[in-house]
Amino acid sequence: MTATFMKVPKFRATQWVSFIGGEGIVRSYTPESGTWTYLIEMALGLKPDFGRVGAETMILLTEADLHLTHIASEGDVTLKRFEAVYNLK
Repeated sequence: MTATFMKVPKFRATQWVSFIGGEGIVRSYTPESGTWTYLIEMALGLKPDFGRVGAETMILLTEADLHLTHIASEGDVTLKRFEAVYNLK
């Protein structure tokens, strides 16, 4: 019998994260192939004329693809936004 050790997940459920292509909320995460895979619900766009049935887009991303979007200051309840992670030119 072999024991496998994994680091704790970097992100938690309900955290806002960003990635190339947008941002979203972590809905769940699972260990897979020595890393964590996250189910991300992307932010909703404008409401279409025909209404909504549920979440527009849910995607699976690895931990390496994600960046923390909002952080809370120590002793402060206001959220601050990180600067853009990528400088696209």
